[in-house]
Amino acid sequence: DHKRLTSRNGTRANGIPQGETASNDKPASTIRALGEWRAFPELWQPPPAIVQDVLYPGTVTLIAAREKMGKTSLVAQMVAALSVGGRFLGAQVPRCRVLWYAMDEPLGAALVRFDRLRADDALLVTRERPESPDHFRHALAVHRPEVVVFDSLGDLWEGKVDSNSHDDTRAYFKPYIRAAREVNAAVVPIYHTNASATKYAGAVAIGAMVDAPLLLKPRGQVTGEDGEDLPDDGRRLLEGRTRYGVVR
Repeated sequence: DHKRLTSRNGTRANGIPQGETASNDKPASTIRALGEWRAFPELWQPPPAIVQDVLYPGTVTLIAAREKMGKTSLVAQMVAALSVGGRFLGAQVPRCRVLWYAMDEPLGAALVRFDRLRADDALLVTRERPESPDHFRHALAVHRPEVVVFDSLGDLWEGKVDSNSHDDTRAYFKPYIRAAREVNAAVVPIYHTNASATKYAGAVAIGAMVDAPLLLKPRGQVTGEDGEDLPDDGRRLLEGRTRYGVVR
């Protein structure tokens, strides 16, 4: 948002006439009366959707599910569609430059999946994890992706934080979010849920940091006459509450 506050009518974005500086050289751009903010109508409008209700520029959408539930497959389908400007979940999506961090599987497995999904050859894929926010910020500056996928969030911070710690998870992941927002890139961390699959695993801070904590659940499981779980028929339900509405 700070970068969107461009100079207007000889006034810098912080509302101070050009040639003057704020006291103590501190930017004043974020301190304005509500009426003054009306001079920036673009800030009052929701961002254009990348994937309606699910993904928006500069936002973070967490996709969490139990193991082998298909979360990577779902996000890969989305990414393949975005890479060519195709269709996803029955709707047209824009063509976007995507960077996929394939940290959770062999690189070859990721490459074969995207080839099978007919992703564009310009899709960016790496096996290496960014070791610091500065490393990540450099990748963003060089490759300029509009969407970034971390597969998975657990692999991103493995060996670095206690995922059950509010302070650890927030201190580690928040700088990555800030780096992405500096360039208005959307971020999709893929993650796992608790054993009951009722929420993402780990600290509450994980959901608090993101804009859309979504769960991918089985839809086709049924219970037999004796209470046993019958085979999963493959259907899935993606649901959650976001800053822009309810996903189901």
